[in-house]
Amino acid sequence: MPLLSGPFLKVPTIEARQSRTNGVIHNGMAQLLVLQLLRAFEDECEKPMVPPRPGQNYSAGRVHCRCQHELSLLWSPLASPASARAADHCLRVHAASREETNQPGKFESTRLPGACANYSRPQSRWLIGGRQPLAEPIIVNPVESSAADVSWLRSRARVLFVPIRDMVNMGYQSVTYRCIEVPKMLGRSFKHCEDPSLPLLADRFDVFVHCKSVCKWMLEHPSTRDKSHILDGVDAYQLAPPTFRGQIFGNTADLEAHCNTLVCAVVPHHSNLRPKLLANGCTLDPGTQRKRPPGRHAIGIVGSQCDTKLQMDLEKVWMERVTREPYFNATSKGLERSCHFYSTVDAVVAWKQFKWHGQSPAHTPHILWKPPTRYTNTVLLGVPTIAYAGYRAYQELAPPELLCYSEECVHDTIMLLRAGKLDVQVRQQQQCVTAMFSNHEIASRYEQVFDAAINASHP
Repeated sequence: MPLLSGPFLKVPTIEARQSRTNGVIHNGMAQLLVLQLLRAFEDECEKPMVPPRPGQNYSAGRVHCRCQHELSLLWSPLASPASARAADHCLRVHAASREETNQPGKFESTRLPGACANYSRPQSRWLIGGRQPLAEPIIVNPVESSAADVSWLRSRARVLFVPIRDMVNMGYQSVTYRCIEVPKMLGRSFKHCEDPSLPLLADRFDVFVHCKSVCKWMLEHPSTRDKSHILDGVDAYQLAPPTFRGQIFGNTADLEAHCNTLVCAVVPHHSNLRPKLLANGCTLDPGTQRKRPPGRHAIGIVGSQCDTKLQMDLEKVWMERVTREPYFNATSKGLERSCHFYSTVDAVVAWKQFKWHGQSPAHTPHILWKPPTRYTNTVLLGVPTIAYAGYRAYQELAPPELLCYSEECVHDTIMLLRAGKLDVQVRQQQQCVTAMFSNHEIASRYEQVFDAAINASHP
């Protein structure tokens, strides 16, 4: 069996072919050729994820680069459950062959494991002046924040968040989350776009953050015209107005598709569920991975519009007890329901949020740019989480052993979790999400964006 095959196998160079003697490559040339092939393979695997399109091969980055053919089947108009099973099989085969899988404790190293190692690279999360930085941006003359128990370096930029009141009143929770809760966490200010006092206060700030929709009057107002504006599109997947200096995205795919400003950065959702549960008296300790006694327990499914086939198969075919995540609200009753849900499941599935096997073009925005919130919230609560492998944001973070395309794969993975055969991967999952999605990490990222927006210049 050749060392490498398929699209990664390079034809030997003319020099290599000429160095053959009796049909055998000289040892030195053979070693050189092997090194070239390995380097070529690694280069392909290190490339950023390529957005899939119907009819094209889908290279999902480092973790999935060996399974392009199987993954391309999922984008065929004739996609079937067999296609999903083939993709799952390929992912498992190559996951099992990775050295780190057979080395318990390796996840404890400073290098983040699996797909998270790629996501954690600054090049994956920033574009400044159209270029990928080699390191995180440095805040110029920072001050120390006192807005939380754990402090972080804070930009000297004066920042105001400007949510649109109508969007908050209409129930756009993402706007409340990113433009009201975030400034409270950061110790920053916010004013509704419609607030009549805002034009008089605007000259006191250097940076304005617009959430999901632009506060349009500010773009032409004399007090804000020369200030730095940042668009946090959240899940609107849009380009910023040409006068804006910065954009904030929920994942790297959204950044790659829509970055059109001087500063672009990935800043995911902070975790607000854990503190709310604890404050409401929930006895669940979300901060640690829980050890459950042997036996069969409930399987949780998160997502308000998930594919119902998974639940039907788990209940009717494999006789599992399945419970769906209750609709979340911050009331005492809502938090009690959430506490009960997470306390009674031994694993959670963050599944696809469309109702057919094939990945319809209509669902493409969610597949490519959907933030990983459903996945990360559950992991931060200490619950082992199986993620739908079709979402690129999930692929960037989850160990391949905890990614699935098919319902059969979900069931098999649940059995492995109960048998304790995925303990290393679960700890890797916890380590990745805890490191990259802590409130301290996210707050620091916001402050870097604010500072870069007023200090960065075009190359």
